[in-house]
Amino acid sequence: MDNTTRGESGLKKEIRLYNLLFPVWMLWLIPVTWLIILPANFLIDSLVLLAALKITRQKDVFGIYKKSILKVYGFGFLADFAGVAVLLLFDRLIITLADPRFGAFGETMDYIRLCVEYSPFNHICALIVVLFAVAVSAFLIYQLNLHVTFQKLDAADREKRILARSLAILTAPYLILLPYGFYASLLNL
Repeated sequence: MDNTTRGESGLKKEIRLYNLLFPVWMLWLIPVTWLIILPANFLIDSLVLLAALKITRQKDVFGIYKKSILKVYGFGFLADFAGVAVLLLFDRLIITLADPRFGAFGETMDYIRLCVEYSPFNHICALIVVLFAVAVSAFLIYQLNLHVTFQKLDAADREKRILARSLAILTAPYLILLPYGFYASLLNL
């Protein structure tokens, strides 16, 4: 099957049948990836939480871990989806601006959108958008864990901020920065 069409300029333009980012699009496209993503995220969240609890010298590391890990895990997914929502909103906005009637501006917007979706490092604007989405996720991880997960923790405010900051920095969804080609080659798509 030919995945190309002729654009207004008469040049062939590839039609891509895949969209946005890992893991969200992969979870829909290949549902079995949930079997990998869920335990991998839980393991990473667990390791970061345990390390942060030890670094802040909490008295009952495993007791705090047991009370906190499910919230940490859930808030991590919630924050990841918020970051992807930022990208989806950007995508919808850019699709509006990527109209061929806008000429070169529309083509540039379309190129930036494709870079956001497939390879953010190919255009500085695309990289900024994706980094913003990662920052939104990290900010939410920090705020939710600081104000909900660790709210009743018997620790100094400074220690709670260190715990929340550690989770935000180390568990933010950096994988959305990787180009689509990385995932395609990994999964032979």
